[in-house]
Amino acid sequence: MLGRLESDLGNVDSSKFGSWAKKKGATVITVPRLSFQDEVDVVYHDQDHLGHRQGPWLRLEIPRLVEENSLLDIAPKICKNHVLYTDSDVIFANKISKADIHSITSEMVSSGAVVSYGREASKKPQIANTGVMFMDLKKFGALVPKIFNHLVEKGPFPALDQGLINNYLTQNQESRHLLPIHYNWKVYWKLEPSSFEEVKILHFHGPKVKTIHESIHICFATISFYEQ
Repeated sequence: MLGRLESDLGNVDSSKFGSWAKKKGATVITVPRLSFQDEVDVVYHDQDHLGHRQGPWLRLEIPRLVEENSLLDIAPKICKNHVLYTDSDVIFANKISKADIHSITSEMVSSGAVVSYGREASKKPQIANTGVMFMDLKKFGALVPKIFNHLVEKGPFPALDQGLINNYLTQNQESRHLLPIHYNWKVYWKLEPSSFEEVKILHFHGPKVKTIHESIHICFATISFYEQ
């Protein structure tokens, strides 16, 4: 599934990106407006870039979009309980097999977690970066209204929706699971002792491909910092 805001893509049928995704077999959903746009606009009214009050928040619409668009019924043998979300700045570097999905599902279920996500900028085992999330649809969906009540009462938070999610889950002692490192591999990390074949999802966290020269400089600076 590809979900993007209407303000980002315009008409999906005439959008080059939307058309390309549809040809590749993606189900493209246009979201005219976030269901919780008013709350975000009030709390983050000083954000100059409208996209900061829209695009990053789409991960919190996943349970709603899945239900309203009957996404669990578009093909046989789709898991009815869990979904894998990624930001748009990722590459699926190597195949994620059914056995891989079964493994991360079993780990999350056995931990009793609502959601599984991974590390921020460091390889240290800290649950922080929501750029790739494996979520229990029912459990996480039930929390979304509470998360936005938390936003209105306690916001704003740094890092926008990521900061909100982290703060809410921590404050309310909701169980999280650490996503295996190879499912949210940052482009500036030193590969060793892993091999590239182990990397499942490559995340252009911070540096973006559209500004390649600047991105290379940022990558080298970041690598140098974390190798100290």
